[in-house]
Amino acid sequence: MPRRPSNDLTSIGKIISSSLKNGFLGLAQEVGKVFEIWPGAVGPLVAAHSQPDSIQDGRLTVLVESSVWIDRLNYSKAEFIEKINNAAGAPLVQEIIFKVGSVSPDFSKPGSED
Repeated sequence: MPRRPSNDLTSIGKIISSSLKNGFLGLAQEVGKVFEIWPGAVGPLVAAHSQPDSIQDGRLTVLVESSVWIDRLNYSKAEFIEKINNAAGAPLVQEIIFKVGSVSPDFSKPGSED
């Protein structure tokens, strides 16, 4: 097998840096940031009954305990989006979709991910 010239190689540091900006690792950072911001952006009462599930193409999916909570939270979508994006310092969220699902009871408590 012929050897490639060494100038054709890309350092692992450049690959990771590029991925942080544009690829999977950047997406993981984005999702992590939204998860961290959520409780502060929505307040303790809402955070106790909801949690972010995923984010894709600016669409944040949030799990809530019941359809009653979906109805209640739909009125505050624009406010939540503004607070999340302001806290993130970037327009990460353009839309929020609420779905009934299982909400971790410890999600909204600081340090609950340890």
